[in-house]
Amino acid sequence: MNEYWKKDIEYPEPANGEILPLGVRYDYVSSSFLNGFVNYVKPVSARVIGRYQDRTKSAERIAAWKKNPPMHAELRIIGDDVLLLAKAADGAWWFFWFDCDVSDCCIGRFKTNDADADVIEKFTRCADFQSKENIGTDSLELPIDLLRGWISF
Repeated sequence: MNEYWKKDIEYPEPANGEILPLGVRYDYVSSSFLNGFVNYVKPVSARVIGRYQDRTKSAERIAAWKKNPPMHAELRIIGDDVLLLAKAADGAWWFFWFDCDVSDCCIGRFKTNDADADVIEKFTRCADFQSKENIGTDSLELPIDLLRGWISF
């Protein structure tokens, strides 16, 4: 995924200019900043990476969510980091990384000529790498159909 970012800005101050230019990823933003954008794009893929709990616990929470899906998706109930790839009506891709401590989140926006399947594959590899680095196993898929209603991190 790093090939899509021309620039990586830590602790951004978006009030000083354009909010999230194409090809830029903001790091160390609050989950509320992510919430301001996630409901205006269409989720394409979501992955849970292990950082705060083991994979079994995340899988149990996803299974419980599938059995009794809430009206509105609150991703924090997963209990671990969630990466979300989405697409906007203008063709731009959006990358969201919700960190459970809610202040170390990431958000990025880019356009590419890559096929959708290639972008999704790179996203999955990115999530798997991050998960393996932390708990030694691949990320878990979070079914997109669970992301309904008003989504929040």
